[in-house]
Amino acid sequence: MSKQQTQERLTQDETTRLLDHVCSRGDMTNQLVADLIEVEPPRISEGRNGKWRLPRDKAAKLELEFGKPRAEKGVYVFAELLEEGIAQARKNIPDLASARHRQRCLDVWHNKEMRRELAQKVIYDETPLDWSAKDERDNDHEFWAGVFEKFDALLASNEFKTLIKRLRDKASSIAWEESRAQQASYELQYNNDFYCGIPIAKKAEARANCEGISLQSLHPFSLLQCAALKELDEGTIVADSRPFDIVVTGELIHEWRGEIEVSIVGASCSKSLVFPIEGNLVQAFPLSHMHLGDRECEFKSRMHSLNVDRYDAFEASLYLTKRLEYVLILTLSEKSRYVTGTPDRPMVITGIRSAKLFDELAHLQDWLGIKDLGLGYVKAELAGLGGYIPGAKII
Repeated sequence: MSKQQTQERLTQDETTRLLDHVCSRGDMTNQLVADLIEVEPPRISEGRNGKWRLPRDKAAKLELEFGKPRAEKGVYVFAELLEEGIAQARKNIPDLASARHRQRCLDVWHNKEMRRELAQKVIYDETPLDWSAKDERDNDHEFWAGVFEKFDALLASNEFKTLIKRLRDKASSIAWEESRAQQASYELQYNNDFYCGIPIAKKAEARANCEGISLQSLHPFSLLQCAALKELDEGTIVADSRPFDIVVTGELIHEWRGEIEVSIVGASCSKSLVFPIEGNLVQAFPLSHMHLGDRECEFKSRMHSLNVDRYDAFEASLYLTKRLEYVLILTLSEKSRYVTGTPDRPMVITGIRSAKLFDELAHLQDWLGIKDLGLGYVKAELAGLGGYIPGAKII
């Protein structure tokens, strides 16, 4: 390319639209965009504010990576983006599943309604209850937020950590896979001296910080979960599974839907949050309720699910782009999701090259246990749309 061509620039409106389009990607910053096209970071801000224009060669690089910022017929999906094909996506799923579980659990931990429920469980007030003020207090969000802050401080105390160590030691001795939920609950149930030393603190200041808080009304499962959530909240993110707004363009080739032969069960971000009860069922008990069987407890488990990913059904759509590459929209779901609270998992998988399409589809078939992909129909659709069929003679 000549020097004159490299100096040709977009108009100011074109520059602003393209840079706004690129920077709207959730993980892109001015610094990252500048590094990608090898310009100084201030240029990106200037371009978005009408004070600098993109050279066309650098604009072409951005368009290749992020597409053009123009309206184009397509399918909208809010999904994870996996850019290295089906085989690699399958390898990445366990780490991403753990990251998804971590984010789901932290969403529950920071949920205001859940924190209020926990505060109502752990509050201990020795003074007689003034029933005339009860409704007013129950509706006082700041009051319950203050109670939770005391509870949160207790979770960080050495006394609580000692209790949790004893509780985890006890939990590790239970044969979870052979237990029913209620049986495991009884095995882990506390006795009269189990909470000895909680929340009594040696220093007066620490004792005042925890004053009015009692753990006796929380089930041991809930204590294990609270400890694990507190640890997660203080940890670091090891993988990112955030979804994006995505528009998939191109022609629809084929669609599949059905049941997954062997359910896909995702990894947990913490062993203290889920328990393999009754064979292969990995279950998280509701955080703020003591009785495992009541209906309110089941409802709350749907509203505030700590469960790991669990999928037994799928929908998939294959698209052919103008660049003769393929994009797969894959949604994993659980048939009983309205009971368990497990959210659907939509993914957009790119990086599927024409020459490797059927190898990639073979990975999909093996992964989900699909008996028949209907490859004859897929090839017929491809031929009708001008797609490449490896090994086919063109006459």
